[in-house]
Amino acid sequence: MEATTLRKRQAGDLKFSGLIREGIIQGVYFLLGLLISSGASIGGISPFPASLAAAVPLRYSGMTVAGASLGYIITNPREAFRYIGVLVTIAGLKWLLNDVKKISRSPFFAPVIAFVPLVATGVALLYVSTSRMTDLSMCLIEASLSSAAAYFLWRTWELSESLRTLVGFNQQEIACLCVSGCILIFSLGSLEIFSVSVGRVLAIVLILMFAYLGGVGTGTIGGISSGLLFSLPSTSLSFLSGGFAFGGLVAGLFSNLGRLPAGVGFTLVNTLMSFAAEDKKLVLILFIEGLLATGIFMLIPTKFTNTVKAYCFPEKNEGDSKELREGVIARLDCAAEAIDSVKTCVKEVSQRLISQDMGSKVKVFETAAHRTCKTCGMRAYCFKRERESTREDFSKLWEPLTNEGFITQRDIDENFSKKCCKGQELAENINQSFRAYLSEVDTKQRIVEIQSLVGGQFSALSLMLSDLSENFSQAQYADASAKEKLLRGLKDLNIVAKSCVALVNTRGKMTIELCLVRRGRKEIDTEEIRLLAEEVTGRPFEKPVESFERDTLRLLLSQKSVYEVEVGSSQHIARGQNLCGDCCDYYKNGEGSLVAVLSDGMGTGGAAAVDSNMAVTILTRLLKAGISYDSALSVVNSSLMAKSEEESTATLDVLEVNLFSGKISMMKAGAPTTFVRRAGRVYEREFSSLPVGILNGVTFKKEELTLHEGDVMLMVSDGALVGDDNWIQKMLLNWDDTPSADFASEVVNEAMKRRRGGHDDDITAIAIKLCA
Repeated sequence: MEATTLRKRQAGDLKFSGLIREGIIQGVYFLLGLLISSGASIGGISPFPASLAAAVPLRYSGMTVAGASLGYIITNPREAFRYIGVLVTIAGLKWLLNDVKKISRSPFFAPVIAFVPLVATGVALLYVSTSRMTDLSMCLIEASLSSAAAYFLWRTWELSESLRTLVGFNQQEIACLCVSGCILIFSLGSLEIFSVSVGRVLAIVLILMFAYLGGVGTGTIGGISSGLLFSLPSTSLSFLSGGFAFGGLVAGLFSNLGRLPAGVGFTLVNTLMSFAAEDKKLVLILFIEGLLATGIFMLIPTKFTNTVKAYCFPEKNEGDSKELREGVIARLDCAAEAIDSVKTCVKEVSQRLISQDMGSKVKVFETAAHRTCKTCGMRAYCFKRERESTREDFSKLWEPLTNEGFITQRDIDENFSKKCCKGQELAENINQSFRAYLSEVDTKQRIVEIQSLVGGQFSALSLMLSDLSENFSQAQYADASAKEKLLRGLKDLNIVAKSCVALVNTRGKMTIELCLVRRGRKEIDTEEIRLLAEEVTGRPFEKPVESFERDTLRLLLSQKSVYEVEVGSSQHIARGQNLCGDCCDYYKNGEGSLVAVLSDGMGTGGAAAVDSNMAVTILTRLLKAGISYDSALSVVNSSLMAKSEEESTATLDVLEVNLFSGKISMMKAGAPTTFVRRAGRVYEREFSSLPVGILNGVTFKKEELTLHEGDVMLMVSDGALVGDDNWIQKMLLNWDDTPSADFASEVVNEAMKRRRGGHDDDITAIAIKLCA
């Protein structure tokens, strides 16, 4: 009772923490709306709050509109009624059209719903004397600015959800981010301390950061975007567009010399351009702002700038193609070693069988007649004079021979037209030749099967090479700088590396592959290597995935993901035997995913244990080497078919959880139901498929789902499915904070209780919970 109460209390605490987190996010959007509504542009009009309301997701529109409305009331009470009406109209249009995906997801949606209400209300107020909208041109300018800003802000939200970093963005996307950032900073432009604009100071800091980390191009883009916006409030500030743009260019040129030269270069250029201002007081103000921004930029910790550079501006090197080539070679070598034992075994068996002499059923009687009749005095009579008759007599023996598996002298006497003087000896020789014939037929059939298996192996090898090629085509570039630092660090740790490759994909996520020399019994501290990788790259990494190939330790390190998983398993061995016919394994694949594998061998005991362990071991070993699921399944299937003459079958149930997106992929080859609890509902996923080890061409049946924090998954072997599965669904619905391993044990224990009739079976359960 106390445990149940404690679980309910903890579940309530989790819900409360979720509400707090959501409340904080809503509060941020409220403050964002309040902040932007304090900014102004030409002639005091305020187009950007409408842009923000049109661009943000629907779930945050309410608080954004509330914050912007409050800001209008505080900073622009004269026009507040009109702008609040515009904001409410925009929110209403978003709510009304949200379910029409073709419209709400269009890139034109946010600009249009920002433009139309501003134009409509502006035209209506043209004839109201208290309004600032004195002419149509001002109305169109405001609506156009709002529409353009809405597009940039909407595009920024889209890019933020793509999980990419700046290295994966093109120049247009970087410019979009710059404009959106400047719009937010622009709102602070009217906040001044002793005539020094807080917004302009922050904008200069960002320009210097862009120039220092990204070079000339990024610095210039940041300067153009910032200068354009800060020159809008008044025509007297138009010189800022040129000053900021030229300053960003110069800061980028001096960025290689350090922070101070970049800041001083920007300040001098911007001050020089400020002499074009009508009010000469701005010269001193802008000079002071440049010095303040340079000082703030100098105070930013180096560790922070290195981390930002690692995520947003990683180095590209001229040796990229060479690095990628080294990576491909390392992966191909690993895959070749993984499949070498399977290929060698099949090749040796095939060669031995092919070297044997093949026979035919005609030779059964020819061999027996030669052995029996070569010294017989009736040979000339039987095989020359009565040749056709003798051939017909022998052919009559084929039916009793194939039916019974042997013949006797009586069969010869009944089927021969003439009595044979060596009938007993002939029958024995025919039986001996027939046994040899059956052996040859079986051998020939086995060769056909082996040839089919060999073809399957080479087909699988072709698929694996294609998989590796595809994996490396997804890598945007290799970070040679990170590689050099890693190799130096490994040398300091007295670790010899055969190869080292640091790859960054199109999403900006880094993966490091290391092949290290194993020296005797000395263990390599993989945690020490993970900490070294984090230190030299400025990125957090998951626990390394290990695989062993003879004297080599292969490590795969991947950046930490959005989600975490809690995994646990439990097993029951049928009838108290020593070996379980089920086998399971789970691991993080080093590419941001958890992989869980469950196999059930045919029957129980040792034979089933061998088949299931062989299936799981080969599959996981190939997957860790970078082979795709379909290619690895083909190798497992061929290996079980070639293992022995007796039938060897096993099911395979694979679940991959993408820890960046929450998407799960379920793959089954003869496996039973998988249970998924998503958003408080339990779903059963079962689809017909063949187990491995029976026929060539076995494939996975697949399905995908997207899960979120708190959703759970349960994989079971068929021993757990006793009667209906309602009890499993109830247990999943009530699973809250129980550790995954304990929950898996509860499922196995409950399944054992429900077995009836004295029939026992192996039971395995794997429980997985998705956490933040």
